Amino acid sequence: HNQAQEQQKRADEVRKRMEDMKRQQEEAAKKKIEEQRRQAEAAKKKQETLIQERRAVASVRQAIQRLQSAASQEALENLEAAMKTVMHKELGSCGAQMEALREESQKVVQQVQQRITELEEKRRKDEEKRQEEEKRFKEAQEVAAKLLSELEELIKTAETAAASLREEATAFATDPAGFKSMNEIGIAAKTVEATGSEARKKIEACSTFLASSSERIQAGSRKLGVGRNKETADTPAKPSLTELRQRTVASTHLVEKALHELRSKQQSIEKKLEAESVMQKREATFRKYDKDKDGVLNRKEAMLYVKGEFNFALDETAIDKIFKVIVENGVNGVKGEDIQRLLTAVGIARERERDKVRREQRLERESKTAELRAELVRYLQEVAGPVKAVAETLVEVAVKLKPRIEASSTMMLEQAAAADDMLSKVRESLAECREQLQGLNGREVEQSLRSFHRKETRQLERSITGLEGRLKDSLTSLKKLRGEAKKIATKELMQVQTAAIHALRCYQRTKGLSNDALFAAIDTKKDGSIDEAEFLAFFSKEIQSKESAEPAEKDVDGARNIEQGKDSKVALVNSDLPKLF
Repeated sequence: HNQAQEQQKRADEVRKRMEDMKRQQEEAAKKKIEEQRRQAEAAKKKQETLIQERRAVASVRQAIQRLQSAASQEALENLEAAMKTVMHKELGSCGAQMEALREESQKVVQQVQQRITELEEKRRKDEEKRQEEEKRFKEAQEVAAKLLSELEELIKTAETAAASLREEATAFATDPAGFKSMNEIGIAAKTVEATGSEARKKIEACSTFLASSSERIQAGSRKLGVGRNKETADTPAKPSLTELRQRTVASTHLVEKALHELRSKQQSIEKKLEAESVMQKREATFRKYDKDKDGVLNRKEAMLYVKGEFNFALDETAIDKIFKVIVENGVNGVKGEDIQRLLTAVGIARERERDKVRREQRLERESKTAELRAELVRYLQEVAGPVKAVAETLVEVAVKLKPRIEASSTMMLEQAAAADDMLSKVRESLAECREQLQGLNGREVEQSLRSFHRKETRQLERSITGLEGRLKDSLTSLKKLRGEAKKIATKELMQVQTAAIHALRCYQRTKGLSNDALFAAIDTKKDGSIDEAEFLAFFSKEIQSKESAEPAEKDVDGARNIEQGKDSKVALVNSDLPKLF
């Protein structure tokens, strides 16, 4: 029973603790929800305050920005009043930025005020500058107007002079029959040309004035054509600089055209008068030689006419041919109107005679040129022949200097000696050819042969220069051949020495001789030394007819001693013999 009570008691305590715990959890949950609600309300209130602050800051900044756009003092005052109204209403809601906005607004007011002051000062200076420029422009306009008036007067004077020249030139051209002599034409033309010179001077004055005053006129006339005011609307417009310049050019063209037409007409009239004068002189000449006064020139009179006037003698055959062509049947001679045909026929006959003389002169020149050319060719051949021979000799030398595989040193040296002799002759021949060529170059030649002479001498120059180069190459090859021959001779000598030593050794072994006995056998004079004659005699008598079967052995020291003895003409003594073996 006590256990049951105890268990019941513990169960009640557990239940009580559970209820307390549940109640505590419910209270904690309520507190948390209440705290979250308070926090949410605080955050919402803070957000609303922040939005209101931003809105107030934006309003104030917009007012400040509008103030910055002020361009005059009046606009500045109006915008500043509007900005103060906005700041009075919104500045208290700007929070932490309130002082910064107040300072910024004051600073902007000062900056705008300074800028407006500067703008007004600039406007004042611009206005003063504009008024000054307007004043200077009006002065330039007055100067330009004065200059234009002066220029217009000059151009009017030039135009009047050009018109006068045109009238005089026209009068000169329309009355060609009034001139009876060249003197009259000259006087009339000089009068018109004097008028033209005067017109040119006046046009030149216009051009000079334009060159010196155009810039000042343009400076004062630049804005004159934009429009005309009411005061000058009824006044006739003055010509512009461009129009006056065009009038100057037109006057120049008029004067030059009139003078050109004057010269052309003057030349035409002079040619006509000259032709009339020629015809008059020709008629007078015709009457002079018409001895019988029958109105024609018979054969004798025609021949006298040609001889007297042209210093040309016509033979009977020529005069018959001329009369057959130009004289009509039934007429006794050349009529006055046919005199030009006679002159033409005489000119043809005279030209034929000149052609004959020129042909003879040409043939004579060609004959002389042919002789000079033949002589020049002979001189050139005197140089070209040896040059060709030298070229052939150099070909032979090249063959001799060509290396051969199995040639001995003796044969190579003989070839080198022969080539050396040939090259010496080649050198002498080239020197002679060069000297002859220099003589040819300094020779005076006929004008017609200079091109041929220059071409041939240049060809010889190139040939000789090429052969000189080949001579140098041949000398180099000769030196190389001699070097090769020397090498082969040294090799052959070594072979002979080796063979001699081998023969002596074989002879010594065959006879069973000692070195002293072998020396004594070679030293036939018994003077204690072996000279060349004794050595060769011993070889000819004892060794040359015998052949040894043993192979040759090399002994460089011994061979060198034999070579030294031979070259220096020093005889071998008994003490040198062991060195050979």
